Amino acid sequence: MTAAPRSAPRAASSGTGIGPSFAPSSGGAPPPPPDGRSRKLVSPKPLARLLPLVRPYAPRLAVAALCLVVAGGAQLVFPQTVRHLLDAAFQQR
Repeated sequence: MTAAPRSAPRAASSGTGIGPSFAPSSGGAPPPPPDGRSRKLVSPKPLARLLPLVRPYAPRLAVAALCLVVAGGAQLVFPQTVRHLLDAAFQQR
């Protein structure tokens, strides 16, 4: 006989039952470190080590970026097209 698998602890819910609940923050910025110093910015230089691995996929990344721009443009154009169609339909009455 096998024991039933344990489920992971559930995150606190905001009452909607959709996704985890996060405590509200004051202003959205993370609190300063306890020693009172400001946070040091992290350098992006370690990401340069990934360039040789990404370089063979540069054409695919360029096409993906272009597709994202086209999709964003389509999302902006669609409501304007519907507005013009509705305006034309109601002006004929």
